[in-house]
Amino acid sequence: MARWAAMSRFAYAVVLLAGCAGASSNAGPARTASPQTPPASVAVANAELSPALAPLAWWLGDWDDADGNGSEHWVAAAGAIYGVSLHGKTFEVMVIDDGEGPGRPDGVLRFFAMPNGKRSVEFRQRTLAEHGATFANDEHDFPKTITYQLAPEPGGSGEEGTRLEAVLGGSKQESYKFKRGTSERAPELEAADLAFAADTGKRGADGW
Repeated sequence: MARWAAMSRFAYAVVLLAGCAGASSNAGPARTASPQTPPASVAVANAELSPALAPLAWWLGDWDDADGNGSEHWVAAAGAIYGVSLHGKTFEVMVIDDGEGPGRPDGVLRFFAMPNGKRSVEFRQRTLAEHGATFANDEHDFPKTITYQLAPEPGGSGEEGTRLEAVLGGSKQESYKFKRGTSERAPELEAADLAFAADTGKRGADGW
């Protein structure tokens, strides 16, 4: 499956950010607990994921931060996973891909983080569990590791019985917990996003 160039990754994610500006969140360490079955929309999104990224379908969707101050939104498009984190006055664009540059997947998942629109930082897959994944960059100041996992909510059931946890590790540790979001879908914007992604994929910078 063709890989996105860095510019096209960021361009698509910026469009996604615009669509999430009024919504809600995501996040934590990998573990193999078996939480409740994710929503049906996640299964549909598998068609947009490359085979290497399909095991991360549990990550997709809208997530509201437990502290009520933020949200994360994750979608699958053109073989990759795109995420936007909104927290207070800050934002972060994230991309998870299964290769670098054009060509076939190389078997290594990569997490690209662009906090507040800054130059992307790459974290490479370290562990991959049934409902968790850790990415690492030992050369980065903070974080050095980023871990997301799906966990059962104590006493919960069904879709409402799961939460997403995120842990940033390194010289210190920061943890975030998210519950399933309630933001409404925007079909017209989703269609525009997918059309933009397809055009950029075919024509590169000209499509962008």
